[in-house]
Amino acid sequence: YILFFRLVPSEIAISAVDVTVGRYNTQEFLPNLVHTITIDEVRKLPATFFDPARAAQNFAGVANSNDQANGISIRGNQPDFFKWYLEGVEIVNPNHTSNAGTFSDRPTQNAGGVNILSAQMLSKSQFYKSIYPAAYHNAQSGILGMSLRNGDNKERKHFAQLGLIGLELSSEGPIQKDKNGASYLFNYRFSTVGLLTQLGLDFGGEEIDFQDLAFNFSFPTEKGVFKVFAVGGLSNNVFTAPLDATDREEEKDNTNIDFSGDMGLVGVNYDTYLSPKNRLNFTSILSANINNRMSTAVDFTDQSISDSNQQTMLSSKVSVDHKLDKGNIQVGIFNNILTYDFASANTILSESITVEDEQINRIGILGQVDYALGNKWRWSGGVNLTQQLSSTVENEFLVEPRTSFNFQINKNNSLQLVSGLYSQSNAPRVYHISDQVLNNNVRNIKSWQNVLNYTYRAKNIEWRTETFYQFLYDVPIADAEIGSNFSILNGLDGVDVLPLESEGEGRNIGIETGIRKTPDYYGWLWGANATVYKSQFRTNTEEWLDTRFDGSYIFNALVGKEWVRKAKVTLGVHARANYLGGFRATPIDLLASQAAGRTIFDETEAFTLKQEDYFRVDFSIYRKVERKKYTSTLSLDIQNVLNQKNEAFRFYDSFLDRVVLREQLGLLPIINYRIQF
Repeated sequence: YILFFRLVPSEIAISAVDVTVGRYNTQEFLPNLVHTITIDEVRKLPATFFDPARAAQNFAGVANSNDQANGISIRGNQPDFFKWYLEGVEIVNPNHTSNAGTFSDRPTQNAGGVNILSAQMLSKSQFYKSIYPAAYHNAQSGILGMSLRNGDNKERKHFAQLGLIGLELSSEGPIQKDKNGASYLFNYRFSTVGLLTQLGLDFGGEEIDFQDLAFNFSFPTEKGVFKVFAVGGLSNNVFTAPLDATDREEEKDNTNIDFSGDMGLVGVNYDTYLSPKNRLNFTSILSANINNRMSTAVDFTDQSISDSNQQTMLSSKVSVDHKLDKGNIQVGIFNNILTYDFASANTILSESITVEDEQINRIGILGQVDYALGNKWRWSGGVNLTQQLSSTVENEFLVEPRTSFNFQINKNNSLQLVSGLYSQSNAPRVYHISDQVLNNNVRNIKSWQNVLNYTYRAKNIEWRTETFYQFLYDVPIADAEIGSNFSILNGLDGVDVLPLESEGEGRNIGIETGIRKTPDYYGWLWGANATVYKSQFRTNTEEWLDTRFDGSYIFNALVGKEWVRKAKVTLGVHARANYLGGFRATPIDLLASQAAGRTIFDETEAFTLKQEDYFRVDFSIYRKVERKKYTSTLSLDIQNVLNQKNEAFRFYDSFLDRVVLREQLGLLPIINYRIQF
């Protein structure tokens, strides 16, 4: 095996040091603010579906925005402010069925039903909430930094998993035994949710299936590792309306809907020591996402709504770490080139828009210093300088300084104060009102963020308490002449793009606290956290209004136990509970909706309604058997074990001529059998 160990130098006397096997990362710059998600956690915890983003929903300040997908709202921010990183660089949305559970049945920017990157391919992930080091950029609410694991370079191993979701096959091993240690890792996954539908689970009558293929080749060099990897995935959501009109029970039953989503990426990573004190890391990834949706009326085939979206991103970064006597310094350059196309046509309203070959390029430099100022104090400071070049709107130069002071009270207790500036470019759709009309005055969304963190660590117990304040500015809102309360802070789902100006503001303020115990000798783990927060936005008026994602409070709890018998059989049971304050909603104007034949919101009362609070309990149980030639695991994973009826959203149904409530998913059982040999 090739093992990389990385420790942070410190003059503080400690009783023990936990050494984690991993690859090159920037965790040491903000150690108290990063959450590490291991693949072992992803596999054991309930209702993660082997996805680190769903596992992140256990953390304080994180709210699930949709049971059918892995979208998350962090500290009151909208889900599109969260970004996915792989091997240190940003990638496009890496998820199957990105339209899953959305109000408009159209794809989201940063979420989906299933992560295309299978847990079988991943190493540990780094999850940041709002505050993150200068090595990351272009996000306002959080970052999930994933990394691919290398295959075993000593012996060949194979893996198979069969469950209600589908089939997964994997193989890894040395490319040439007893040679230079090069290894391969392949994974293929095919799934259909038809079996779950037959068990009575309602996905809106849709037939859903997906498949993906991934590989990672790892080649050791004299002082490092060179990796070549690729991932490709296909997904489909198809709804076929009943042919017999008497079988149609709602508006959707009058429409045939065909959605397809394709995603792929290919990349390289080179990680090596230039000298004992200097380390070089280079990553370049080309990722792409294509979504197509066609909705056609059954009885009027000339009435249709079509959407197509394509995004291609080339992300590259090279950085050098230099080890100091009392710290570390990192410098680097990055370049993200996003090319996009989209088209939409509504024959019912005679509306259409087509945008082709537009581009947003973010190029910049980064610098970060981590330095011990004595036995008690440690300082981290950094800056991110970004030049955004765009083919649609004015270019923009962004300066984002960040600083952090850490005070080690004693070996168990520490305080950390962090402050910094952050920016994020808007979704491509925001820049275009029509084929020829642009939102020229839209700038990057910016924020000033502050966190005061207290951390207590002792053996396998960790307790964190954080107060946070985020002030957002240059937020796109509706032009003052329109008289709308539209703000990008409330998301784009189901909203037509209006003439916008970057004159809006927002603020998220709150406190969160949580305690977590990692597994001990007896196999117990548990944790609980609570968050109280306020999320508000302001348009052209002086009045602060609640955002769509202002749930006010979040409570999470987790407990689990493993029993090991004769060192060959392991039985595990885990459960978690989420209690979230209900998100906000805008009242539906029934008379206007009846006249238009579609949902029309009363924008003068934007997000004045509060949905019912959300409550869900998940449960998992598994039995792992280790034999001489194979290891097998049989598991049952149940999401929403109490079958709680949680509110998702409301809309006007023209067939029923009334406002309809759509609920979140009910009880969802997943049985899996996994074998490794």
